[in-house]
Amino acid sequence: MTGSRWSFLINPMESYNWYSQLIKPAWAPPGWLFGPVWTVLDAVIAVRYGTVFYKTFTGKLSWMVALPFAPANHHHLP
Repeated sequence: MTGSRWSFLINPMESYNWYSQLIKPAWAPPGWLFGPVWTVLDAVIAVRYGTVFYKTFTGKLSWMVALPFAPANHHHLP
């Protein structure tokens, strides 16, 4: 694949062809499994993320525990 690392946005089939031609280990999961696994994983992460902040705002958990999960926008402040 040539060009920038964002070229998959212009031609997604080129990225698919590149990936499908890679030599993968025998233990690599089938490609169709990634969509369902990432969907479930993202849902679990979102629920746990929400749980941490709910417990922090209700006083059941120290804010120091939730601090690493806070959005990293503090570096944009003056």
